[in-house]
Amino acid sequence: MHCLLWVSCFRASELAKCQQNAPSPSSKLSISQPPSLIHITALPDFNFVKMSAFHLRHLPALFVATTTTIGSAFALIDTPSCMEAFGLPAHVRDSPPAQSVFALNNARTFVFGLLLWTCYTNDEYAMMDRILLIVGSVCGAVDSWVCWKEGMPRKAVFRFVSSGIVAGLGAVGMTQVSLEDLGAKTMLTRSTRGSGIPSYKA
Repeated sequence: MHCLLWVSCFRASELAKCQQNAPSPSSKLSISQPPSLIHITALPDFNFVKMSAFHLRHLPALFVATTTTIGSAFALIDTPSCMEAFGLPAHVRDSPPAQSVFALNNARTFVFGLLLWTCYTNDEYAMMDRILLIVGSVCGAVDSWVCWKEGMPRKAVFRFVSSGIVAGLGAVGMTQVSLEDLGAKTMLTRSTRGSGIPSYKA
């Protein structure tokens, strides 16, 4: 009983000391709050449809996104036919291991198409152009080299030219910049070159 009474008195005295040492509301001293043990962050935005407007300059990127998703989906259903349309010779199309590898590759290509559509529905036009540039240049070069090595020169040239166009559209920012704006920026860059005025860059 004496111990409990002593503990109660000790707590009361400590509380009185804390109240005496507490700064007044008019004090200019800033007291930093202790860090919280649980930090709640904002949840990511899962709204996949935030399109603002459609423009004709979006058509190339949308064409690539559509053909990538639909074509890759068909490759998972009828792999030999899609391998033939891709430009691979018969001895490769008739190989079951090659068909499995082709199906795995097209599953990843399908994801690229979904990424393009996700970027478009969220108005991420700059990211779409970066994806077109990277995929068009890297995948186009590899596809053309494989078709040429397998004895399909026409398919190799077609792959090289079409992928080069896709990469070029991504490099100039076709999805995010209209042709009029692109021409105006080019003229502004040429007029300010060598004049000491910083040129405009997209």
